[in-house]
Amino acid sequence: LRAGKVMGHRTNPLIHFVTAWEKLKGSLKRQ
Repeated sequence: LRAGKVMGHRTNPLIHFVTAWEKLKGSLKRQ
């Protein structure tokens, strides 16, 4: 699963950005 994620991020950096953004929004909501 991790290998697939890494390959996905490598081929499409936008996916990595969106994932990081969703995590950031989630942590902000918890506070």
